[in-house]
Amino acid sequence: MKSKLSSGKVFVNVCCDDSIAISAVILGENCPHAVPDKEGNMSDTYDVCINSQSKDDQFNREIIIHINKEYAVELDADVTLPKIKGNFKGSHTPAFSLRDAKKIPMTEEESVEDMFRALAEKKNKSEQVMAKADVSSVRKADSSTVFNVGYMEKEGRGTFTTWNNRFFILTGTEISYYVNESKSTLKGTFPVNSSCTIEAVAASSKRKFQLQITDHSIKNKKNKMLMNAPDAETKQEWISKIQEVLDLLAGKHSTSTKSSSSMDTSLKDTRSHENELKSSVGGIISGAPVYVMKSKLSSGKVFVNVCCDDSIAISAVILGENCPHAVPDKEGNMSDTYDVCINSQSKDDQFNREIIIHINKEYAVELDADVTLPKIKGNFKGSHTPAFSLRDAKKIPMTEEESVEDMFRALAEKKNKSEQVMAKADVSSVRKADSSTVFNVGYMEKEGRGTFTTWNNRFFILTGTEISYYVNESKSTLKGTFPVNSSCTIEAVAASSKRKFQLQITDHSIKNKKNKMLMNAPDAETKQEWISKIQEVLDLLAGKHSTSTKSSSSMDTSLKDTRSHENELKSSVGGIISGAPVYVMKSKLSSGKVFVNVCCDDSIAISAVILGENCPHAVPDKEGNMSDTYDVCINSQSKDDQFNREIIIHINKEYAVELDADVTLPKIKGNFKGSHTP
Repeated sequence: MKSKLSSGKVFVNVCCDDSIAISAVILGENCPHAVPDKEGNMSDTYDVCINSQSKDDQFNREIIIHINKEYAVELDADVTLPKIKGNFKGSHTPAFSLRDAKKIPMTEEESVEDMFRALAEKKNKSEQVMAKADVSSVRKADSSTVFNVGYMEKEGRGTFTTWNNRFFILTGTEISYYVNESKSTLKGTFPVNSSCTIEAVAASSKRKFQLQITDHSIKNKKNKMLMNAPDAETKQEWISKIQEVLDLLAGKHSTSTKSSSSMDTSLKDTRSHENELKSSVGGIISGAPVYVMKSKLSSGKVFVNVCCDDSIAISAVILGENCPHAVPDKEGNMSDTYDVCINSQSKDDQFNREIIIHINKEYAVELDADVTLPKIKGNFKGSHTPAFSLRDAKKIPMTEEESVEDMFRALAEKKNKSEQVMAKADVSSVRKADSSTVFNVGYMEKEGRGTFTTWNNRFFILTGTEISYYVNESKSTLKGTFPVNSSCTIEAVAASSKRKFQLQITDHSIKNKKNKMLMNAPDAETKQEWISKIQEVLDLLAGKHSTSTKSSSSMDTSLKDTRSHENELKSSVGGIISGAPVYVMKSKLSSGKVFVNVCCDDSIAISAVILGENCPHAVPDKEGNMSDTYDVCINSQSKDDQFNREIIIHINKEYAVELDADVTLPKIKGNFKGSHTP
């Protein structure tokens, strides 16, 4: 690609390697290189590497934007593709590190976070810069008089819109802008003369504090410079300072001395700006009350105050501090009240449901997601002032991958304690269908009873009269009970994509939606154990079993079952599995052939992969030459050509190698390369 910079032509060598993820780019090492053009003039040349499927005009633009950002340059994104021998500019060998691969373009959320991070770093220095800057007390419209300094964003001049943070200096003759306040790298200048005007520009969705200077004596597209200030106060300050210079040039102001009062005001403005930045980056906000949601809990009514602040990312939520608050309702009864803050564009019924699910998860409660929106004075329940920390913002709902990771993490933490719990539990040896006899205990997930589906991990206790469930094994917080009587039945429920070990108890004497309780066990064995134990209680209630003493043999079996259950858990949550060999992939590396043994185990999440331990192994091929061999384990439903490619990309990333993603599947005895156990 051939681009332009104020200093002349610039070239970008685009290389391809399909071990790089689609829509990712790697910048070459030691860039830019100085390379001669046809006339013998030296031109800066950058190297980039992308996936071959990413090649298109739009992605070329994203590459230029990425280079501009990483190297603090302003290449024109309106590029041409000249014919060059060997499709490469220069005699050097390009080098790319897979660890430096970056996905482009950034998501809006990543972009905003990146912008705030950059502003925070730069603006922290502004007070020192203002103190050190030669801001003249004598106001003359000449090149030696500095009227203002500071950071703003500047729009690039290419065909496509790019923005860069720049350090600006306003004198009586021009606005100059640099990479940073060291002023070591001048990026450009814009003339300030009697033909210029300065104006505020309407806010866009991302840049709310824009201003533009126009030189009406210039008749091409370079007659304007568009900037974006970090806040309204800074924007107004720059407009005022530039207008001051223009007024001086027009003879409207005489040369005067900047008063002490004016200097004090300037310092106050700077400190105010700093404070505003601190409050908007990770600080405390209160939000504007918008509406109240009314929900239900077993203990009574619950309210959720919903506030809005558009500094929060869309689809993110912040939970208020010190929640829940005890707030009186119309009858004077105290109700739990939660505060949340969201972006105003997130308001809808579906997102209200996600807010309730999030509260349930964070506070271990079971609010009904079927909410109403009562009319409440001031759109706020309570007399307290809500406080939200921007650092606590969380995007909801979780992605499926995050949700699965979260579920496994919670299960691992809770199940590690199950052996002690089982040992301490009063699991009676005399089997009576009464409230004092404990038939089983343990963790399962329970489906909530709201209109929308929610799931929570609960600690269950089965007695001869009911199933009670708690937040955890301490049994300090009872969440609810379900009756076990002669009208009940227990059954296995078909697996869903996320919950494979479901069981349901139904009380046929209850004629409303509360007659069922749906649970999900952590594995097949635990599911069967719970079904058997509940059925045992039902049989006792029906008189099919006489009261008997649990034999020593039965106790031994129960202990074996518990240990077997624990061993299965250890093997499925953070433990060791071997998987069943299914096929072998053959790839290439500069050093020769490489093999990848693919094993399957359906305890692994779909679209997840586990890399084998102690890889790569050195394994002989048919000719007796040693080849590197990697082991991976996946879910059997993940097998396809596209996923094979993702496996190779993952190996490349984790082991810093460059296997060719164009693999073959050779027939190998036992579907496994090597004699080791994966």
